[in-house]
Amino acid sequence: MGLSLRRGISWTVLGNVLYSITQWITIAAIARLGSAGMVGQFTLGLAISAPIFIFSNLSLRLIQATDTERKYSFNDFLGLRLVSTAVAVLALVWIGKTGDFSASTFEIIFWVSIGKAVESVTDVYYGLFQQQERMDLISKSLIQKGLFSTLALIITMWVTKSLLVGVIAIAITRLILLALYDAKNGRVIYQLLNSLATRVKPTFRLKTLYQLVMLALPMGLTTLLISLNANIPRYFLEDHAGIQQLGFFGAISYYMIVNSTLINALGQSASARLSKSYRTDITAYENLLMKLLLIGGSLGVCVLLMVMFCGPVILTLSYGEEYAQYQDTFLHLMIASAISNLAAVFNYGIAAARYFKTQVPIYVLMVCLTILLSHQLIPQRGLDGAALVLMSVYGIQAALTGLVNLYAIYRRKMERSSADIGAT
Repeated sequence: MGLSLRRGISWTVLGNVLYSITQWITIAAIARLGSAGMVGQFTLGLAISAPIFIFSNLSLRLIQATDTERKYSFNDFLGLRLVSTAVAVLALVWIGKTGDFSASTFEIIFWVSIGKAVESVTDVYYGLFQQQERMDLISKSLIQKGLFSTLALIITMWVTKSLLVGVIAIAITRLILLALYDAKNGRVIYQLLNSLATRVKPTFRLKTLYQLVMLALPMGLTTLLISLNANIPRYFLEDHAGIQQLGFFGAISYYMIVNSTLINALGQSASARLSKSYRTDITAYENLLMKLLLIGGSLGVCVLLMVMFCGPVILTLSYGEEYAQYQDTFLHLMIASAISNLAAVFNYGIAAARYFKTQVPIYVLMVCLTILLSHQLIPQRGLDGAALVLMSVYGIQAALTGLVNLYAIYRRKMERSSADIGAT
């Protein structure tokens, strides 16, 4: 029923890269068909909703995909996700109502959140597909979602000139794809695993929901910290410089997401071999980690050189002439992106070595530093200050995660040496 490992990796890379490209096109379309203020509203909607939904998702997809003993049913995961998603939407409505937002900005935040809510439900079906090693179904869903959502936004904004209508169109498109593609395929797989008479129906057993929440809560907190670390500069920028400046920053910084998508696809593809090498051949682990660092660093340097020589042209062609004035910010963001490539590789090394407990204090420290630096730099330097915050924080993160990897390698070598001595 499942795909081979090579085909699964190929589909994963293809789906994530194409989806990332369509999301960049969405930002470019808003900039071209609307204004920097509209990009700012859309960016703010994502910045506010992302941490809340990432936390409410509780990394259930990972738990679901690795539940090889099938201790919990798909209906249990679906029930918990519906509850947590409803709570997330209510939390965002409360934030929108109590926050200092204009009526139009609140409407954008609300409908971006509705689109995120649909994605959260879709993510449960992705967990089922991943558990059965049907990565092709996930990638095809991502490609369709990215393509049709982007087309819906472009068409509606071209006709109406309204970002609100465009964001509503995105949410409706995602809902239709959830019903016609993801839920349909999920029902087929679920019935094959159980029986044709079995129905996909969310269950709300309190004891089971509690067990799942307790199991998933640590990972939910970690992903929350990661998301906050990326979005805190956006909160400060909107508060001190306004929604339009946030729009400029959100559009320019999206190149970091495209870059990180490539690194994450590379890391996901190599993570299984990295994990096996750490346990069986520490030298092979070191060599593979160095290769990943070399690829990630080289990619970052290539992008950086391209921005140094062609930055204003890239910004003008992507978003319009008014964005070209932020070349320095673009350059600093790409330096931050190059550094984050190294930090991402080190994080895959930490996961392979199973040093998960080190990640929480590292990310708590990162969030505290991000708040402190944002408070100091953004009011004085605006967009460039936000870029410098990310550059500084990613640098510290890369250094700390690199030290954890060195310690993990040292410990593993000591364990092997002790084992060899014991054998003789």
